[in-house]
Amino acid sequence: STLTGNGTATVAKWSFKVNGQTETIGNIDLGVTAYNNVADQRIAPGTSGQFDLILDGSGSEVAIDYSIDLSITNNPRNLKFYTDSGYKNEIENTNGKMNVKGTIALEDVNTPLTRTIYWNWPYQTGTTENEIAKMTE
Repeated sequence: STLTGNGTATVAKWSFKVNGQTETIGNIDLGVTAYNNVADQRIAPGTSGQFDLILDGSGSEVAIDYSIDLSITNNPRNLKFYTDSGYKNEIENTNGKMNVKGTIALEDVNTPLTRTIYWNWPYQTGTTENEIAKMTE
C-alpha cells in the first residue's frame, strides 16, 4: 500500500535595524559624542565619550544573534573602545574594524535595545618610560 500526505510550515518573520537602518548605519562623529573640556565637536588626548547603537528587532518572530562591524578611520593609536563605562571590557580593534555582537531573546525582540559604546583616549599609555615613549612613535 502507499500513503501520501502533505507537509506545511510557516516561516518566522525576521527584522533587524541598527539606528533605524537595515544595512549600513551612518558615520559616527566622536567629536559630537565627547564630554570633556575641548572645543566643540573635537577630541584630544585625555578625552572620552560614548555613543549608542539602537538595536530594533520589532516584528521578528525569532531570537536575534547580531554581529555589527564598525570600521575605524584615522584612529589614534591609544584611542580605545569599550562595552562598559569603567573601561574594563575593550572591544578588539583588528585592522581598523571592531565587532559588536550579542543576542536578543525572543521575548525581547519587540523592545528596542540600546548598546552604549564608550571610548577613551588617555594622555598616555604604559607605565614605564619605554612604554610611554613607544606610544608616541
